[in-house]
This record gives sequence, C-alpha cells and structure tokens, in this order.
Amino acid sequence: MKDLNELIKETDTLCTHAGGFHSDDVMFTAIFFWLCDRTGRERPVVKRLFKVPDEIANDEHTLVFDIGGGRFDHHSDEREYRENGIPYASVGKFWRAYGEEICRIAGASEPEEMAGHMDRALICDIDANDNGVTSAEEMYEDCHTASLPKIIKLFNPNWIEDFDRDQCFMEAVAFAQKVFERELAQSLAKDSSRSLMAEAISNIEEGSPVLALDRSMPWKDAILNSEDPKAEDILFVVYPSNRGGWNWQGVPDAPGSFGQRHPVPLEWRGKEDEELAAACGIPDATFCHASGFMGSCKTREGAIAMAEKASAAPVPDAAFPPGICQRS
Repeated sequence: MKDLNELIKETDTLCTHAGGFHSDDVMFTAIFFWLCDRTGRERPVVKRLFKVPDEIANDEHTLVFDIGGGRFDHHSDEREYRENGIPYASVGKFWRAYGEEICRIAGASEPEEMAGHMDRALICDIDANDNGVTSAEEMYEDCHTASLPKIIKLFNPNWIEDFDRDQCFMEAVAFAQKVFERELAQSLAKDSSRSLMAEAISNIEEGSPVLALDRSMPWKDAILNSEDPKAEDILFVVYPSNRGGWNWQGVPDAPGSFGQRHPVPLEWRGKEDEELAAACGIPDATFCHASGFMGSCKTREGAIAMAEKASAAPVPDAAFPPGICQRS
C-alpha cells in the first residue's frame, strides 16, 4: 500500500463511476481535493466513466474508486464490515487506510482518536447509506448521521477559530440555498411524474409483476400509494439507465422501506457481465448489486426478462444479510 504522501504526489487522475453520483464518491473526491489543497499539490483530473478500461485500471497515476473492482470499490459479493456491523463503501475504505494520517495532516494531537470520531460522525453514515443500511444512527451505537441540520451547524466557528460569524452565516446560507434549490427541483420533477405513473400503472397488463417505463422517473411512491389494484402485483420496475442500457429495480415492500416485495436470487448478487449472464440465464445481463435491490442489462428486453425471471424465482431463505437492508 502506498503511503499517503506518495499517493497524493503520484495521482494525477481520479476515476469513478459516471451517471448519478452519491455521497460516497462525492465525499471521496472532496477529501482527496482537500488533501491536495492542504499539501500544496495540484488537484487531479476527475474522470467519470461507465466502465474502467485496463489501461486506466492499471495506471499507477490514476486512483480508481467506487467502480472497477479495485481496492476502493465495494460492489462485490464479499463485503467488508466494521466491528460495529456497518459495511465499508469506497470512502470508508479510503478513510480506513488513510484517515489517521489525514487527521495528522489536519493537525490533530491524537490522530487515531480523531480518525475514529470522524468515521463515526461522518463516514459511517455515508457508507451505510451507500450499502443500503436503513439508518446507521438507529442501528448502531456511537454513530451519528450527517444530517442537513448537522452539516449546516458545522459552518459555525468552533471555540478555537476566530472567524467572522456573519461571514460564516452567509456561507451557510449559500450552501443551504443550493440544497433548497435542488430539493425544490426534485420535488417539482416528482410532482410532474405522478400523472405519467398513474397512466403507466393503468395501462399495465393485469397481474403483471414487471412495469417497464420508457423514461427514468420517480416511481416508488406512485406504486406504493396507488389506488389502482394493478399496482399491488408490481414487483419490479424497468427503466433506461443514465449509465447506458436498462435497469431493473425491486419495488420496496412498504413506503420508506429498504426491503423488497420479492428479493432476487442470492446467486445473482454482486456478479457482472459473463458471470452474471451464466447465473441468471440472460445473455445481455451486465450487473446485479451486491444487495440485490437492482441490476442492469444492455437492452430493454433483457432487463424485462431478468425482472420476470426474478419475480418467478423462489424468495431466498436469507433474503437480507443480518443488519443489512436493501438501499432505496
């Protein structure tokens, strides 16, 4: 394993997955940028790809994470867990490797203790969310969620900082405004999808376990709260992926739940490409999440076939690993 200074010095490119981003890959990037700024190194270029080619995966000047099966990926079926039971995501694996040294760079007098605190206060909740744990704070002791109120509170100067509180307030306002604008945009988009979803449910064949959408849009609440009896039979939803190809995803078993109405076979989970195609019998299958809550195929027809096959398969005896639920 490279030491941190060597890693920062030699890394000129960060590579993570394209499409939708999450707190895992965002925070990983943010921490690495902070390290570069703090140590006077130039920030690396960020490449967001759907697939990592061999020349990038094997390039010693590129740091690959949250994709590609490398050291800082976490999508295989062999999860790694903390002692408190929370599985590691990419940023957690990075923090486990370098958190103490990062805290030392930050000036901590007890970097090991500080690294542990940071893991519990910030990193754990990101890892838990990205791995499908319902709520790290509810399920594990000494773990605090990085909620929006907590994040905004962090903009306040602490007792050893002599910052202008009015300036800090305006920085927090700018951050909160951006969050508000994005939340408002998401709510408006969800509102506009309701009539489209009602129509899609109405048009589905009675008793069909798979609803195929021509566009990716919010669908969970529409199905779970629908008064149309056809919605009760829907187990999987198929939609175009923003990474290319088509996704299938399991319908939750209740509003706000991370469980599924019909969990997929265990032997599919964490597999990709040829290995997954052999396991499920769908030639163009490309991915099944380690939690089993979603997967993808190259074509719409393949995704529908995979969802139909999952709905016809027996429910696994161990639908969910202990303490772990499907992510939403």
